[in-house]
Amino acid sequence: MFDHKRKYRLHALLAILALLSVPIIVACGPAQQAGPATSSGTTGQTQPTTAPTAGAAAVPTDEGTAASEAATGQPGAAGTESPAAEDAEQIGDLLETAEHEYEEAVKGGKIVKMEEYQEAREAFLSAQKLYQPIAGQVRAANAEAGEEIDHEMEELAEIFAEEQPSNAPATPEKVKEAVGETRAELAKALNLEVGGPKDPQARVAEIREMVEHSLEEYREGEKEEAYELAANSYLQGFEHVEGDLLEKGQRELVEDLELDFKALRDAIKAGKPVGQIEPIASEINQGLDKSLEALK
Repeated sequence: MFDHKRKYRLHALLAILALLSVPIIVACGPAQQAGPATSSGTTGQTQPTTAPTAGAAAVPTDEGTAASEAATGQPGAAGTESPAAEDAEQIGDLLETAEHEYEEAVKGGKIVKMEEYQEAREAFLSAQKLYQPIAGQVRAANAEAGEEIDHEMEELAEIFAEEQPSNAPATPEKVKEAVGETRAELAKALNLEVGGPKDPQARVAEIREMVEHSLEEYREGEKEEAYELAANSYLQGFEHVEGDLLEKGQRELVEDLELDFKALRDAIKAGKPVGQIEPIASEINQGLDKSLEALK
């Protein structure tokens, strides 16, 4: 879209992946012997988790029932949305971003915009990382859906295997189909509602929440968590509002907010005092107020 916009967005994505040290994982399915490492709660320490095979869904035990309830958010999960469901929604957003960026990158079987391809790739890698810890829960809740997700994620991993491919590894239609199937099967396995795009007010509310949560984490000394939340407020939040604003002729507002989101990330990364970061968050919120007005 704009050179500086692509640069800022790509930097945000690369920064997230650098913090998370995300590898490309082609084998997402039952062939894996163990799942990814999950945080033990102590910085720098991880504990391996074992993912059940696709055929291990029908477990007539209390443990199996509990796993299914925790995965789907049904009774037994204290009436709240499960972490798996929350992750699934973020995965859906990231895959949607990958789909749209890939469509912009590829024309006539060739990659005409390498930066957009790389943005699509990084969005997929983030989605892939989020899915690994909940893959076992998804398979326990619905083995058939879990198997289909494994297949589609493996296809996407093959498409995005190279950082700078010479030719387009797949058509945009193929990526769109794989993303659509993955999102649909996630919704089926975890009993998520599948609806249309969120309205601007809901999107903006989510962005504000991520920015505020980022500040809270930073005040508590959790710099990495604060940075990730700040980056996601753009990647998983404002990214989905930009197009509508541009259609409304709000190019200047979009560019200003992009700079504000980047300033927030940079300030957190540099370890600036909270007193210097809070005004940036205020600028973002003021820009979001203008965004809501423009989108009415």
